[in-house]
Amino acid sequence: MDNNHPLVSIIIVTYNAESTVIETLESAFGQSYDNVEIILSDDCSSDNTVKVVQSWLEQDHSEPRFSVKLLEAESNQGVCRNFNKAINNSSGVYIKIIAGDDKLLPSCCADFVNYINEHPSANFVASYAKVYSETFDEKNCVSSSHQSIVPSFFTETADVQLRKMAYYIFVSAPTMFFSRKVFDLVGGFDVGYPYEDHPFYINILEHGEKIHFLPKDTVAYRVHASTYNSDQKLFNYEFSRASKQFREEKCYKYYGIRQKIAVKSYYAFLSFLEMFNLNKKTKWLYPIYKVINGLIWKFGK
Repeated sequence: MDNNHPLVSIIIVTYNAESTVIETLESAFGQSYDNVEIILSDDCSSDNTVKVVQSWLEQDHSEPRFSVKLLEAESNQGVCRNFNKAINNSSGVYIKIIAGDDKLLPSCCADFVNYINEHPSANFVASYAKVYSETFDEKNCVSSSHQSIVPSFFTETADVQLRKMAYYIFVSAPTMFFSRKVFDLVGGFDVGYPYEDHPFYINILEHGEKIHFLPKDTVAYRVHASTYNSDQKLFNYEFSRASKQFREEKCYKYYGIRQKIAVKSYYAFLSFLEMFNLNKKTKWLYPIYKVINGLIWKFGK
């Protein structure tokens, strides 16, 4: 095996992604890096995601450079188990994960491999991402993670990164690129929580692995209006409860006094809104929520 040209496993996870998954697949097939395998793992979609994928794979593609493995679940297992299953069925030295409604930019894998060739100690690398509203038309590019990423974070040691990451998430989840070595080291994604990113970062840093940064857009992230507007709520209360549990179990030990006050205040604020049926994105509640939320988190920095 050429150490400078390692196999990269592109992991595509799907759940009810029939209208978007082909764009994701095509972005994987369109990679400029040519040593790739594709693992698509569907988490028991209730729509036609699997049929759409099967139909696309049966077509006569002009350049079938990459092998594709399709995994199906008999019941919904959640995002962390879905990622773990897909990665455990892959063979790559490095892993690039992507959701079935986002896409990889053409040089994504090549850019990450080039970075790792120049930084041999890097086992986890993040990058910038472009953010789109609903479709990937350039006119719908609404922002970039350039606006939220703090480059100085990535110059710190793993120990300093751990203390900072416990309070604030410095990595855009769709940009994760990591080695199988680090995945095995931490035992994969933590299935004890219903989301994958923050627990994974903490586990990696607790094992002494520094998070590196590639200052380039590598993925396109899709924001669905329905994600935020369908129920007209300020926040997802069930998700906030899971987040609170994670922070209590994994992060509080790294907090200073101000951070503990801020985090406890934040979840108390959400509980108050939910208890008094104020979790509604009205014209007057939403600005108040944004201001208070911002002040709370700023207090703990």
